[in-house]
Amino acid sequence: MSVRRKIFFIGVLALAVIVGCDMKRTMEIRTMLSYMEKKYGEEFQYIEAYGGQLGKNYIAILVKGKRYPEEEILVRKRTWQKQVYYEDNYVAYLLREELEAEMSDVAKKTLGACRVRYKIPQFVLTDEFTPEMTAKEFLCNLHAKTQFYLYPQAADTSCKEWEEKTEAFLKECGRRGYRIRGALVLNKEDKKGNLIFSMDEARTALSLAEAHPDSAFCVFCEALSQENLYTT
Repeated sequence: MSVRRKIFFIGVLALAVIVGCDMKRTMEIRTMLSYMEKKYGEEFQYIEAYGGQLGKNYIAILVKGKRYPEEEILVRKRTWQKQVYYEDNYVAYLLREELEAEMSDVAKKTLGACRVRYKIPQFVLTDEFTPEMTAKEFLCNLHAKTQFYLYPQAADTSCKEWEEKTEAFLKECGRRGYRIRGALVLNKEDKKGNLIFSMDEARTALSLAEAHPDSAFCVFCEALSQENLYTT
């Protein structure tokens, strides 16, 4: 066989492999979209692949649905012991408003007037997170890793007062069985108008977290502005 013919056959073989991989990928995406449509009863569109997946036992993609067309929903198909599993984080989007409302109730009773924002997880949730799940069930599930940012309006009180308020907040979360985490943002300023951060407050928050390992934890954090930490 001539060199030219060998090159030709190698090129054809390489093209066949590429086409085959593309077809397999297309079929996988279709099955993942079908899974989402069957689970949630609405149409979804493929956006793009998510993260590096070379050598992994899963494929992850971003999709968008009709209900929240501006959001990028994470969907994953993985194989484990010859079984195929489909997982996503769409339930977090569906429950976002209810989760914030539920946590606002806790915050209002313990921290005073407070703006609450729920952070959508950048990971998939297991198949126990169904469209029928309630906000309270979500908050009580440790695997949800529910994370909030809390912005009290009256953030100029003493550190001792915030210790007591944080303690009350954590106890109320524990009483309700909520397994959450997050940051309590105290909008303090120095003489130049810059936000300041007290390490003593951080240590206090962490010690409180250790005292309530099975309920919730809340940490103090520094932020240049509320908009920079979490946009609305």
